[in-house]
Amino acid sequence: MVAPRLERDGGAAYPLRALAERHYQRVEVGLVLEIDARGKVVRASVDRARGHGFDEVALEAAKQLEFSPATRNGTPVAARIRFRYVFEPPPAALRVQAVDATTGTPLGGARVTLEAAKGSPRTLPGAGGGSFTAADLPHGRVRVRVEADGHAAQSSDVTLIPGDDTEIVFRLPALRWEHIQV
Repeated sequence: MVAPRLERDGGAAYPLRALAERHYQRVEVGLVLEIDARGKVVRASVDRARGHGFDEVALEAAKQLEFSPATRNGTPVAARIRFRYVFEPPPAALRVQAVDATTGTPLGGARVTLEAAKGSPRTLPGAGGGSFTAADLPHGRVRVRVEADGHAAQSSDVTLIPGDDTEIVFRLPALRWEHIQV
């Protein structure tokens, strides 16, 4: 007997329910699939419930799976197999805007650095006009530091949430130099 071979898997998105319930872990959902002699999934069941919407999303995605059928002596036959979906929390996104505190003018030459508890500091690429964006960040707490020539640097701690867009505006005060006559 030759087992069925996966031909198409549209995937399964991290459940919105899990995100709403602040469940941000990697989750594996094991399924038992019954596949007919045409390679179509006719029944799917979860081998161990995971909750938070993972089971429902996996079962719905299993309906869209396409297989080449199992064969016995070259003849297509029905089969029962185990299948697994792995859910990774979606990345967090961060948008930072750096502007002059007095005028509100975007600070095009600003620099933005992120420091997480683990890992090396990361500099965000500028999108122009004092805007910075990163869409592939791990979730958790990060320190965001913004510097611009002629302005006082600022830092803020931000908690990034999987699947969310976090936006923060830094209003940097200009440095004032006073002339002292002697």
